[in-house]
Amino acid sequence: MRSMHCLSMCLALLPAGTVMADSLPGLSASCTEQAVDNLLGLPPIPDASSPEHLVEKIQLGKTLFFDKRLSADGSISCASCHNPERGFIDGLPRAQGIHRQLGTRNTPTLVNAAIAGTQFWDGRRDSLKSQATDPLFNPIEHAVNDEAQLLHTIRQDIQYVAAFEKVYAASPETLMATQVAQAIAAYERTLVAGNSAFDRYRYGHDKTAHPSQSPSGSDAPGKTDLVAFI
Repeated sequence: MRSMHCLSMCLALLPAGTVMADSLPGLSASCTEQAVDNLLGLPPIPDASSPEHLVEKIQLGKTLFFDKRLSADGSISCASCHNPERGFIDGLPRAQGIHRQLGTRNTPTLVNAAIAGTQFWDGRRDSLKSQATDPLFNPIEHAVNDEAQLLHTIRQDIQYVAAFEKVYAASPETLMATQVAQAIAAYERTLVAGNSAFDRYRYGHDKTAHPSQSPSGSDAPGKTDLVAFI
């Protein structure tokens, strides 16, 4: 199993041996970079955020990600479909949005989405930033009417106003939907997993990484076992 790391903190243990972050105590930009570097088997995270106000940007994005007010009736957040307790999916055959409307596909995980070449099952977006607000405006997902409605909701919250001013030097009048997307994407880029037994064997040259950790349970890491290892 790959270890789950959210770079927004030093690690907390969850059930089933999954290592996952839950909050943001004392994070520094160097801690974030070090956490990425320590995840064997992962390529560099593309489109990385500027280190300026990085911690605050990640926290802002996380708050937006879990905020149900960013839906037409206050019932849906990004986390409704991308549930951290389920590996950032919802476990349903088809995603369920506002008023229990069903989408056309199931919810893809956000784990390691930062290193994917495209986003959504059909690949219609090329980065986390470009996809981040699409669900907000989808009529069967969050069903926010338009950018004006989204920004109006955010401007009503004094904590959001303060956070966007600190991270982007944006006043309520100059706040843009692209900045909302950037903040959400900054949080989503922290949802990375690596350092599996195969990663340690292949990239860390750790010959003690035992094949019994593979679902195949075999004794020698042959070609089939390496695939099962991942």
